[in-house]
Amino acid sequence: MNFLYMLKDQGLVDHLIVSLWVDSSDGNSLIKFGSWDKHGLKSGSELTVIRTTTQFSYDLRIESATLSGKSIFNDGKARLLNIDPQLPYLYLPSGDFNTYASALKEKFPDQVVCDDNSCKFENNCDQAKEDWGDFTLTLKDSQGSSPAFPIHEKQMLVPGPILGDTEVTCYAAVFKNGNGAIDSTWYIGEIWLKNYYTVFDQSPFDELGQSYLQIGVGPKNPVNLIGDIHYNTDSNYYWPEAESLDDSVTIPPHKNPYSTSAYTRRHKMREEGKFPNGKHSPNTGPWLAWMEDNKMLVFIGGASLIFFIITCVTCCCCMKKKRRIDSYMYKTYSMMRNDSPLKKDLNTTGDEEKLDDEDDNKGIQ
Repeated sequence: MNFLYMLKDQGLVDHLIVSLWVDSSDGNSLIKFGSWDKHGLKSGSELTVIRTTTQFSYDLRIESATLSGKSIFNDGKARLLNIDPQLPYLYLPSGDFNTYASALKEKFPDQVVCDDNSCKFENNCDQAKEDWGDFTLTLKDSQGSSPAFPIHEKQMLVPGPILGDTEVTCYAAVFKNGNGAIDSTWYIGEIWLKNYYTVFDQSPFDELGQSYLQIGVGPKNPVNLIGDIHYNTDSNYYWPEAESLDDSVTIPPHKNPYSTSAYTRRHKMREEGKFPNGKHSPNTGPWLAWMEDNKMLVFIGGASLIFFIITCVTCCCCMKKKRRIDSYMYKTYSMMRNDSPLKKDLNTTGDEEKLDDEDDNKGIQ
């Protein structure tokens, strides 16, 4: 019983599937058991599913292979492709390697040197010619489709020091497989996986009893979002599934993502079908996120508020100054002289008038 069957037998996965997102440049690769993730694909891309030749292996049938448009084999014999994650480059049967070497030397007669196993440029990879075109594999599905998968020319160059040679050498990433003439299988590894998100699926045979397996292939997302989406509470793309669906165990000193407020907030977004736009941290509240998404509106609103405050302060200062200049208009009391008509008409007693006169005299003194 292999490892996948053990996982399924223990109830840890539902399907015999392994998906690979590979980036050897920084070691930030990811393997997922039991399913694949659409976020492993480049935005706008789809997964192309290809059936294998039998249910006993993941070998795919090659319909054609070209280097800069020139065919590598024309003998009518079937070739198989085996995607092996442990291998770094492309390895061909001896006859196909010789054809490839001849095509490369014909294109660069004064720059390429080939032996029985490899071909190299006699200068470093920065100076090596890069106009030899893409290497393209066209695979044949049992249902008749023929998807083509190019590998860019820049990824077909290997610096000499990596292979124990000098710094002024650059190798083509195609080698003879060493299995003899009877082997018609092409083996490919990292140079495939760093271009394509790849899914190995045994479920057609395991669950449906079909006589084939299948491999899903699609352009790889240049950013590894899969781990961030499910576990990294500091990632702007954190978008976790329900805790009940996860059988993983948190290893100290890492924190349990399901006990954070970020999980509560972002899982609610997932339930509502709202994928994060990558602009906000999971710890950003909804109001702050809205403000970050509407910076121009916030700027206009803030400027308007400041202008309103300045206007109000200016008006208040002007009114206060006017009060000082024209104090009579803003008196809160009235003053009447004793000889005013209104004063004389008041019904007052003699004593009150005398008292008023005394007050006036005191004021004069």
